[in-house]
Amino acid sequence: MIEDVKRIYLVARISLAFLFIYHGLAPKILTLSDMEVAMINNHGDFLPLGISVDQIALLGGLWDCLIGVAILVFWKQRWPILVSMITLVVLLIDVAIFSPQYLVEAFNPVTTNVLGLVVGLISLLSKRASL
Repeated sequence: MIEDVKRIYLVARISLAFLFIYHGLAPKILTLSDMEVAMINNHGDFLPLGISVDQIALLGGLWDCLIGVAILVFWKQRWPILVSMITLVVLLIDVAIFSPQYLVEAFNPVTTNVLGLVVGLISLLSKRASL
């Protein structure tokens, strides 16, 4: 039983790290997706002056990758999971406020972020149970 819980913890933690690293690299750093550009531009007057859309996307991608790497490096720590979950909630609220049209698209931020939250919760619960 304990070994099963440890495997669940392993799979959940690696899955959450993958989510953040992939979403940092693919649509923000390696290629800047049109959807990312549109969501950033939807902030209008709330965008910081002097920072380009490309720079904001790069910073967001680096943040995502940093979280993903922290989830892997700080394997026994809870804080990277908590940071990832807070980030997912904040980003979902951001989309709901500034780009609500994307909430009903296929493979939208609701499904990605809620599933990320669930995987984070599974990681937290399975870590506690495997100790």
